[in-house]
Amino acid sequence: MKHLLFSVFALLLACALHAAPGAHGPNGEHLDAAVSAASSSDVTPKFEAFTENFELVGRLYDTHLLVLVDVYKTNLPVLNASVELEVNGLKAQATFHEDAGDYAFNDVQILAAIKKPGEHELVFTLSTETESDLILATWVVGTEIDDHEHEHGEHDHHHDSQLGEWLHSPLFWALIVGVFISVLVLISRFRLSRKN
Repeated sequence: MKHLLFSVFALLLACALHAAPGAHGPNGEHLDAAVSAASSSDVTPKFEAFTENFELVGRLYDTHLLVLVDVYKTNLPVLNASVELEVNGLKAQATFHEDAGDYAFNDVQILAAIKKPGEHELVFTLSTETESDLILATWVVGTEIDDHEHEHGEHDHHHDSQLGEWLHSPLFWALIVGVFISVLVLISRFRLSRKN
């Protein structure tokens, strides 16, 4: 019986140490850091639009709207073009970033307009040395229902993260070990009392 208790204790202790924060994998990597990186996702609002000639992908950040433009048939980036955005009667010219190959809109009024709840039609006027095109995109900003669903999702995520913290806590596993050993001790005492 003592050997069984020791084996069970050693097994549960190994589980506790493996699940503890700062645990390392076979190559020395941080297991908890890897889980955090894998569970994180890109939630930046994004839209896509295209014509026969061009494809446009936009991402909205707090202080700017970034746009990437490709040739539709070849996926080659369109660089050093003139890109203008019109939304709700407001117009703004993009700034081209040569290092990243993207176009940025920093106009405060444009950003405020596309952040308002509802559906917005974004009209991009793209001009290169050889051709020009109009690219239309529909941008939808969430309503109160979407916000409620988002809050509900965050609430569920909070519960999931609490459960994950418990499962990775050494104290939780120590408590499990203690309860398990107590149960085994009670069973052994019960068997001894029946023999007597």
